[in-house]
Amino acid sequence: MRPALAVAACARPGSPDAGDAPSLASAAPAGGAPGISSFAQNVRAEDLLGELFPGQANSWVVDRDFSLAPGFGLEYGYALQLWAGCTTAPASGDPAILFDRLLDDWLASASTTALLHPFPYDQGAAEVTFLTPLLGTADGLVTAVVAAPIAGGSESALQGHASAFLAGTVDSRLVRTLALTAGTTYSLSWIEEVSPAAGRLVGDAVAPWGPRWQVVLRDPSTGAALGDPLFVRTAETFEPSAPHTASFSTSGLPAHAVDLSFELRSAASLDALGTYAAVDAVTLATTGGPVPLPNGDFEAGLAPWRAGGGGQSQNVRSAPRVLALYPAGAVTVAVTRIFYAPPAASWARLVDVFRNDLDVEVATTVVYATSHLGGSTTAWTSAAGGSALVGRDTAGGVRDVGIVFGSATGLVDPLGVVPDLAFVVHRVRLPPRGAAALVHFVVQVGEGATMTGADHATTATDAACEAIATGFRTQPSYREWLEPGVASLVQNL
Repeated sequence: MRPALAVAACARPGSPDAGDAPSLASAAPAGGAPGISSFAQNVRAEDLLGELFPGQANSWVVDRDFSLAPGFGLEYGYALQLWAGCTTAPASGDPAILFDRLLDDWLASASTTALLHPFPYDQGAAEVTFLTPLLGTADGLVTAVVAAPIAGGSESALQGHASAFLAGTVDSRLVRTLALTAGTTYSLSWIEEVSPAAGRLVGDAVAPWGPRWQVVLRDPSTGAALGDPLFVRTAETFEPSAPHTASFSTSGLPAHAVDLSFELRSAASLDALGTYAAVDAVTLATTGGPVPLPNGDFEAGLAPWRAGGGGQSQNVRSAPRVLALYPAGAVTVAVTRIFYAPPAASWARLVDVFRNDLDVEVATTVVYATSHLGGSTTAWTSAAGGSALVGRDTAGGVRDVGIVFGSATGLVDPLGVVPDLAFVVHRVRLPPRGAAALVHFVVQVGEGATMTGADHATTATDAACEAIATGFRTQPSYREWLEPGVASLVQNL
């Protein structure tokens, strides 16, 4: 932790980058499924806190102010909420005084005389922009598995020893091809348990952004739906294990072969409860009796079923918001927030672009707040040479979390009165009609103190923070899928 509120380093538009140039992002093509704003993280649990889905220890939940809300793993209460303006905290001095003055300004941000002004909590699903890349199973996106049960969870197989589980993504599919007889009516039956969820953005619970669970027949060659779905459910509420049936005729079906597809659209887990759909005991019959359907009970694993779907963006840009700086209304700055998380990375990246539309230079203080969900043993420690903070709860209630902020100042309460709160403070200067960007990383790994209460000192989060802080400019993976021109605006890493 640095005792002084440091002025951010200047932007380096001409800095050379070692290695290959990172890929650049653009708006996702129109016509696809609307994006979601909560994503699973493909890291395995290394502690006793369980997983939201097999091989997925944590989730990322984008909130209405584009901070991160608590997801599965509960590493934090919120991460990187943003305020801009000014503060009564001096530029240097006793860390306890700095924290106390900043805390007072932060707590007063809702008043009419506030010095700090928050990025508004009103972002809507219809106004955000989803960016490339669009991810599929080949990119590590997990859509469907056979398991018994979900690791660390309370879910069990619906029947026998195994069931198929579909993960919460924009489009998870469990598919198999059926060879059918012409001119025949079939009866399909299955057992399901569905626990879908909407994201947190305004409007996330309604179509077309809301959750959807359906059983549909598709053309094996084109993927086009054949007629109306056999079954549709759009409720967000949990449905316990229940049997269902549906009938369909082969009249007009192409070559009498179809893909039977169970499909889930859902945000990934928003809290300690998993979001998923489970399927079991799939059978097919005609009026003449049962039709052989090998491995309809999933006891033999996945084949001949297939995990499909995808086309998911995990790179999303907010609509801009204008923040009135102090004195209120006299000076404004426009802020856009961009969240990105590769499926199997230990980190998520949040880039904030500040735009000055005035003909004069604007100087402002930018403050980020993060609350670590811990008990009486919550602790923040400095990492990456003062470029990051790591929060732990050694009593075992939550996993570790890291916040990488570079040349800014990280402040925690040295007196321990408010042990779970951390501030990151930047001084930003925006040239006339110019812009600047701040980039932060939130680190989640699948470990923390054990549930037994033992003091389990973990180091993986510190190592990940160190790698990001030292490698942002030299390792293209940390700058992958930024939009054109954004990297040159970054001031703090």
